[in-house]
Amino acid sequence: MKKTILVFIMAVFFVAGALPARSASPDPTESLRGPLNEVMRILSDPRYKSKDKDVKARQHDALWAIIRSVFDFTEVAKRALAQNWMRFSMAERKEFRDLFAELLGNIYIEKIQGSFEGEKVVFAGQEMVTADRAEVKTRVLLANGTLPIDYSVMKKDGRWVVYDVKVEGVSLVKNYRTQFNQILLSDTPAAVISLLRDKVAKQKRGEKVEG
Repeated sequence: MKKTILVFIMAVFFVAGALPARSASPDPTESLRGPLNEVMRILSDPRYKSKDKDVKARQHDALWAIIRSVFDFTEVAKRALAQNWMRFSMAERKEFRDLFAELLGNIYIEKIQGSFEGEKVVFAGQEMVTADRAEVKTRVLLANGTLPIDYSVMKKDGRWVVYDVKVEGVSLVKNYRTQFNQILLSDTPAAVISLLRDKVAKQKRGEKVEG
């Protein structure tokens, strides 16, 4: 059950970046409130309740459209690779970012579509780390308690975007960083890209792929 909830939160993470601001300079919490409400609306929409593949594909596209337009995948890619980012050529960085984004989006959207059970998210405050970085704290209300989720956000081009999320203190970015670092200890950037390319190809064939 805990794993299911974790998957749900990771999917919400992607759409919790920031939609176009209503005001010139909303604070981090207000920047997240609208997108969180929007993803809940899409997940709860009766039009998407059918198990029909075409219906689920349309819901997937609706969620992915938000992800694609508001999430800074370059930032998360850089942080997931850390110092290894410098080992990648410009072309490799772009391909890594695009494949990583597609892989994550497909994994978590697919899982959230099958696990969402009407959970509610409430905001529990924010902490300004610097003038352009902050941590927005939320709590997921479960039947048997609450699950703390903290979003790391940064101000970019006048709006707040999410670049990491911590579930019970565990960072999504650091989790992938550990995996990529392990590969790059003995292999090349091309090997990492090849691995991601293979996983995305399997997803397109309808095969199940884990992170």
